[in-house]
Formats: sequence, C-alpha cells, structure tokens
Amino acid sequence: MSTKTPSPFDAHIGGRVRQRRQALGMTQTALGAAIGVSFQQLQKYEQGNNRIPGSRMQAIASALRTPVGFFFEGLGDQAAPPAEPDPAAALLSAQEGPALAEAFLRLSPAGRAALVTVAQAMADAAPAPANVVALAPSRRRFTRRRAD
Repeated sequence: MSTKTPSPFDAHIGGRVRQRRQALGMTQTALGAAIGVSFQQLQKYEQGNNRIPGSRMQAIASALRTPVGFFFEGLGDQAAPPAEPDPAAALLSAQEGPALAEAFLRLSPAGRAALVTVAQAMADAAPAPANVVALAPSRRRFTRRRAD
C-alpha cells in the first residue's frame, strides 16, 4: 500500500481551516456538524490528506465566518507555501493561543513587556518539544525544531 503525501497547497489550505476554527474556539465535531461531515473527514481536510471541494469550502467559510479567500492567503504565485511559519498564525493555531493573545491585550504596556521577558526566559531555559514552532533566539525568527 502506498503512502500519499499531501500537496503543499492542500496542507496550507487545511492548516488555514484549522487556524480559523481554533481561533473561534470551535471543535472539529462542531465544524463537521455545521458542514455535514464527520470530525474524521474534517481532520483529513485540515491535514491536507483530502482535498476540499469548492462547495464544501464555501460551507466551511460560512461556518467559520470568513471569506473563502482567507484559506488561500499566503500561497501567492509560488509553487509551495512559504517555508517560514507566520508567528501570529502559529500562536493562534496553538490550543492556548487565542486565550493568551486576549490576556496579553488586556495587560498594560509594562505588563506586556514583563510577560515577554518571562516568556523568553522560559523558552530559553527549556528545549521546545519536537516539531513545535519556537522562537530561535539567535535569529529572532520562528523556526520549526525537529527531534533528533
């Protein structure tokens, strides 16, 4: 049996679906029910393993209250999505991301600076889990760390 590798385009679009769903705090089960598919089928869409039909993409956009074009942002005219992850998208895609962003915005400027200092110290002190988007201190850019 052959293993199918997701297309970079399908993986990007599926990732954008997951990002928006998580930003709204919606479960896979709830979105699946809203568009008439099982949560397992939605997982396949989000992972890029199954291509999303046009009519289904419209239903997803409607359920997630976003234009269809949102799912294509970041693709450009290139043959593959950008290799460098978007830090804001990575934050909002994390399970705790939306709550952290909301709490951060309620802090004073001094509180925000203090939180950034603490977060950077914690990140520098402990290695990130494998395949987690993390801030690379030397470049101040986001990179994907891999397990050895």
